[in-house]
Amino acid sequence: MSYPLAGIKVLDLSRVLAGPFAGRMLSDLGADVVKLEPPEGDVTRHWGVKRGDISGYYHQQNAGKRNIAVDLRHPKGVEIVKSLVKQADVLIENFRPDVMQRLGIDYDTLAEINPRLIMLSISGF
Repeated sequence: MSYPLAGIKVLDLSRVLAGPFAGRMLSDLGADVVKLEPPEGDVTRHWGVKRGDISGYYHQQNAGKRNIAVDLRHPKGVEIVKSLVKQADVLIENFRPDVMQRLGIDYDTLAEINPRLIMLSISGF
C-alpha cells in the first residue's frame, strides 16, 4: 500500500497532546516520524494505566514513531538536533515561545541548516 507522506521525514520534539497528535497523524499517513525525548523519557510515559512500563496514552499518541533520547540541555544534544534537521522535512515542537531560541534551535537557525524545513510550532492550548 502506498501512503501519501511516504518518504517525508519528521522530527517530533513535542510533548503531551497537540504536538504528539500531529506527529501521530503524519505517521499514520506514511511519514517517518522520529520522536526526540529527554533522557528521562516523555512525561506521558507515566500517565494513567500502563501496559508494561509505558502508559496507554503514550502508546496511543506515539504509535508508529521511532524514538531517541536527546538532552537538549546539553550542547551535544543541540548538535544532534541540528544534525538531524539536515535530513528532515518537518519539525514539530510545542515548547514555550522562547525555548527554541534559547536552545539555539529556533526556525531562523534551523532554516540556515535546511532551507526547505517546515517547522510546526504548536501551543498546548
